[in-house]
Amino acid sequence: MTEFSSSHIGGGYAPYPAQPQAYQQQNGQHQQHPHRPLKFQIPRHPGEIPLLVVTILFVLAVVVLVLVGAIVTYLGVPDKVLVTHDANLGKDVISVAHPGFFERLTAVLPFLFIMLLPLLILFGRGVLWGSQRAQAVEITPTQFPQAYQMVANAAQHYGLKKIPEAYVVSGSGTINAFSSGHGFRRFIVVYSDLFEAGGEARDPDALAFVIGHECGHISAGHTSYARMLVFQIAQYFPPLQMALSRAQEYTADNHGYSVYPQGAMGTIRLLSAGKYLNHQIDVDTYTDRAMRDRGFFVWFVNFLASHPIGTWRAWALRDRSRAGALFFAPKPTPGFAPPRSPQPAAPPQGVVPSVPLGRLPSAVGHTAPAPSHEPALSAQHQAGHAHQHWAPPPRKDAPPREDGHAPPA
Repeated sequence: MTEFSSSHIGGGYAPYPAQPQAYQQQNGQHQQHPHRPLKFQIPRHPGEIPLLVVTILFVLAVVVLVLVGAIVTYLGVPDKVLVTHDANLGKDVISVAHPGFFERLTAVLPFLFIMLLPLLILFGRGVLWGSQRAQAVEITPTQFPQAYQMVANAAQHYGLKKIPEAYVVSGSGTINAFSSGHGFRRFIVVYSDLFEAGGEARDPDALAFVIGHECGHISAGHTSYARMLVFQIAQYFPPLQMALSRAQEYTADNHGYSVYPQGAMGTIRLLSAGKYLNHQIDVDTYTDRAMRDRGFFVWFVNFLASHPIGTWRAWALRDRSRAGALFFAPKPTPGFAPPRSPQPAAPPQGVVPSVPLGRLPSAVGHTAPAPSHEPALSAQHQAGHAHQHWAPPPRKDAPPREDGHAPPA
């Protein structure tokens, strides 16, 4: 990790200031004291800490049950009764063989594997970090400098002492990112599909929000060893584990929104429709479905999901007057009308434009025109042609036109 210095934090991709949510403190994201540095107020989801407390109590109960079960099993290994024939006595003799240490140890092996879970998690975190160091591309001031600036700005905004390590890995078509840690190291990993060729982001604001979200996990302590240990043991009761996970995701969203609010809806477009159709999505229409799409199965999908379902998550990012919904569909706040999101913007310059729904010219038998040696069109002609939309040719069996001529084949 990199220490903060003036060379790392400067111009470039600067964050937006954002208003806090109504259910949080109303005095802004930072509080300034005449003799103290700025301090970031962690915008946690109000359900995260209560769920964490319940999860810790559940984990303690599991640990106690495992210890009690191991002790009872160890002491409860039955003695072996042996029947042997004594030739001198001329009869069978019954003897009792007490179990040895290894016999008792074999009986409690299942409990020992559970007790080794903390060491397995510690080892797994090290392997995950080592795999990034061995294979991933590191985000540095010279490698993906725009993304590095986003990481540095988010870390500084949250008051982190060091800039987390950041890496890019091959996404193979998957839109994702995650954060983790090993020892005192903290790092984030971004899948390559969030980037354009050459390192430029397809949607810089959405990428900035994703990076702010992952740095938010680090700021909120979600990547610490203790939190991961509690989270993994909670898998023995999935509904509790998933509820805590959804609360943590809302907390990370609040972090991302506090530093890059302009990227929130772009992230929803990206997650819901992918990297090619994201600029065509009306995110408000998608968000409004949170009020319409209800019922048992929608509730059940969210109940066992590690992340809030898409429409509920979009609603929480648009309606900042209350916390995101954990268990039941969100409801509108009386007297509060959330602002509508901007219409989908055109793709950034240099991005391959997304294909509109419908058939392409090649799909109806058209071939690409032969290379022309005519001079290039002027800027005025190019601008005029830019607004022309392709339409499929009329069918051969179409009725004649009013002028009596048959339509072209």
